[in-house]
Amino acid sequence: MFTVALRKWAYNLSGFNKYGLHHDDCYDEDNPDVKEALRRLPAHLLDERNFRIVRAMQLSLQKIVLPKEEWVKFEEVSMI
Repeated sequence: MFTVALRKWAYNLSGFNKYGLHHDDCYDEDNPDVKEALRRLPAHLLDERNFRIVRAMQLSLQKIVLPKEEWVKFEEVSMI
């Protein structure tokens, strides 16, 4: 119980969810393992990821965040 609460607190504190990003979207693409994982992704998932990243950069440049109802919720993402 405490572990889940702590993970949820850390997830919300990170802030990437306010831009519509998933945790996995924040991995460094120059890392060889990440590069390989991205290569193996189905095209539609890679397109969705790229859309989220571009949208997050645009929102960041404009210094705005998504409306709260559009934030990615802790329960929506699979975290180990």
